[in-house]
Amino acid sequence: MPSRRTWVLAAVAALVAFNVSAESLTVGTGVTVTAESKAYDGMTIQGTLVIPSGSAVTCTATRVSIDGGTILLNDGAVLRVKGLDVGTSNSTIEFNGGRLAVIEDVRATGAGNLVLNGSGGDVVIDHVPTQWKRIFEYDSGVAGRIYVTGNNNLIINVNRTNNLARMETGGVGSLVLQHSGRTEINNGKGTDIYSIGNGVGNIFENREVCFGYGTILDMAGVWHVMKSLTGAGALKGSYVRFEIPQGGDGKCFAQTTNVKDLRKKGEGRLDVFNAAPTNLFVEAGEVRILPRAQLGYSAYRLKIDGVGTPARSGMKINSLALFSGDKDVSAGYAYASITGQNSGYVDAFMDGNRDNSWWYGYDSHGGRVNPSFDDAYIDIFYNDRRIVTGYKLRTSDTSGGDRPRAWRLFGCDPNGKWEMLDQRVDETLPVVDYTWSSEYQATIPDDADSTTSCKTMTMSGGSKLTVLSNATFVCDALSTSGGETFDFRAGSSVDLAPVDATGTAADAEIVVGTSSAFEGALTKSGSGTLTLTGIPASSGPSAIRVKEGTLSFRTAFLSWKYWKFVFCEIVPKNGEAKGISVGEVAVYGPDGSRLNVTGTVTMARLSESSFSGDRNNQMYDGIASDNNWGFIGSVPLLDDETTWKYTSFVLSDDAPAVTGYNLMSGGGGTWNCWPKTWKVYARENEADEWLLVDSKTNVALPSNNLTWYNGGQPWYLATTQTVGVAAFPASAPVMVDPGATLDLSHSGVTTISRLVVDGDATGYGTILGGTYAAEGTFEINVAGEALTSPFELPLLIDGATGTGMFSGWTVVINGVEEKNLKVLVSNAGRPTVVTSGTVLILR
Repeated sequence: MPSRRTWVLAAVAALVAFNVSAESLTVGTGVTVTAESKAYDGMTIQGTLVIPSGSAVTCTATRVSIDGGTILLNDGAVLRVKGLDVGTSNSTIEFNGGRLAVIEDVRATGAGNLVLNGSGGDVVIDHVPTQWKRIFEYDSGVAGRIYVTGNNNLIINVNRTNNLARMETGGVGSLVLQHSGRTEINNGKGTDIYSIGNGVGNIFENREVCFGYGTILDMAGVWHVMKSLTGAGALKGSYVRFEIPQGGDGKCFAQTTNVKDLRKKGEGRLDVFNAAPTNLFVEAGEVRILPRAQLGYSAYRLKIDGVGTPARSGMKINSLALFSGDKDVSAGYAYASITGQNSGYVDAFMDGNRDNSWWYGYDSHGGRVNPSFDDAYIDIFYNDRRIVTGYKLRTSDTSGGDRPRAWRLFGCDPNGKWEMLDQRVDETLPVVDYTWSSEYQATIPDDADSTTSCKTMTMSGGSKLTVLSNATFVCDALSTSGGETFDFRAGSSVDLAPVDATGTAADAEIVVGTSSAFEGALTKSGSGTLTLTGIPASSGPSAIRVKEGTLSFRTAFLSWKYWKFVFCEIVPKNGEAKGISVGEVAVYGPDGSRLNVTGTVTMARLSESSFSGDRNNQMYDGIASDNNWGFIGSVPLLDDETTWKYTSFVLSDDAPAVTGYNLMSGGGGTWNCWPKTWKVYARENEADEWLLVDSKTNVALPSNNLTWYNGGQPWYLATTQTVGVAAFPASAPVMVDPGATLDLSHSGVTTISRLVVDGDATGYGTILGGTYAAEGTFEINVAGEALTSPFELPLLIDGATGTGMFSGWTVVINGVEEKNLKVLVSNAGRPTVVTSGTVLILR
């Protein structure tokens, strides 16, 4: 990676060359010219210009004009230009191992397109801009575009504030990235902003993007990433789409704090870290929220705190090496600095050789004793994030300085805070000069910031959200369609607020399949009801807080085998209704998949049916086609139960539990009508009474024949039958804020042994159902003075078992156990803190 000094010298050399008097070069249409290694006053290219291998050609003084021409950059060649103008005809630059260095910009001045093709080598653009200049720029009203094509990488090296692509008002051109390799934008200076915006069209990328250290890309278009967005830079102000193929894995590790829309498409997996898009869409596949421990940092700092001999305040070491496992990852940094030293000095210090040592401070012979070590540190910045698990120091000679005795190692992301990874207070380095120490272990703290958040998250059926241990995910508004999978690992932290498709607070049910878990800390926000169905205690939340609305738990389904669908009312398609037509009846399991598809679960017709044998079977055979639907030439009337039409079936013994269902519109002539009101019944055994488990009234009909209702998403059953297991561990701390409700009425034998209460809250939270353990803890947090007895807690306990056990629970106030206090519950369900020995009169 070039150092700052290299960039500055390159810029100065190029600018000096502009003052040299030189000849112009014109390449006419159909003509091929091989350039010489010298300075030209200017170039006009309509034919083919070849920059031969190994040459360095500098164009000075005026801009290069290419109009319908081709430039071939062969291996090792460098074409350095002040500016490049693209005319009215299409032109091409072929990168066959050469590079393009641009002092100012590449400007579209006409309607012609410029193709930068990397089939023969990486498309490398070294940009040394004047302040606020652009690499790609478009004149007002110009329609020309710049394309990057081929199967190699696009690498843009810049080192000043500039715009990557900019177009004046009224322009219609755009920068379009179509190459199949990697897009890498590196910033040697490390503090600047690059933008794509002001009317520039869509930016398409079809593999992966990496923003190096200090790169901040601010854009108004759409960045379409097929595989991954990584690096130590930042992306903001844009729409990002990830297209990850089946079985593939993607990454989103660059900072995306101000990105408006982050959209995940394709069946592959996208890993997201520390991002904060406004809207997150998961249309297919899996999105995983990662903790920092699985990502590392983009910057590391070794801070010297003291030396071994108090009388000698100088410090001297020869090298620093960083390791990830057994691999040395010290090299390849974008920029590094040592207190008081230039970058060339740092490069020599980091290369592991003996050519440079780091000396800091003064010894007693230098006239100053024990200066502060506040500024004694080395910083190393990388273009990507690296996990550092250990490091070594190499000693130097001790002339003029002593060996370090105390130091700390830190990690940091751009614009983040330094997190301490290791600290040594009284360490002894080897006594022999130029000797490596043993490897010191570094640990990324679990409590380092690993929060990914979004204002809204919309998930499609079949998609999956996973939050790994030690990661935090906060969603202000979660919209689900049904059939999604959630997997919140132990040690994770999740805050969810369910809404409907319009963004309005709504009720939502999440059915947890056998491969899912809600094992982390779960917070429920928003005024709607979030129902979690099918969570056993072994994989239930480790902590629960209900801030707003209702959080309801329903434990695992029993498998009803017998089903009956009753159709009460239909809607005429055209004119008079003459019959009812139903394409398919589908039932769904806990993982969101349809059960009655050909070749899977068997559904057998029962005698209780208004439809003929073949027509009855066709309603749930998994085949949707013309002449394959249930039909009966009779009309059900809502007010006359004797006219209702029905079908019934039994599932095979190996069928999993049914958690939802859907209907498909029928086919046939215009006089066939579709149901808009119906009832669903179920029973476990044939001899049992039918139990009403769901009903729908005035349902919106699909717009076409053989089309699923409800946008293709199943309805979950209003009534469920559950097994007698708990929904979360008894040890999980439970907190319900005033106005919120925790509903355990359908959660089997869920037991609570730890309640957390805000003693300063006004109003009360409600806990419905559940069982309270014989021994437990009330954790009461209150500001100011200690509670005075009696003190009514902001809770309402209703329909629970074991509230009389509260008198034996431990009372902890602000982290301190209060042995003389206990909790009693009134008949009204209000727990009250009293002094031991007090009798609470129940009214």
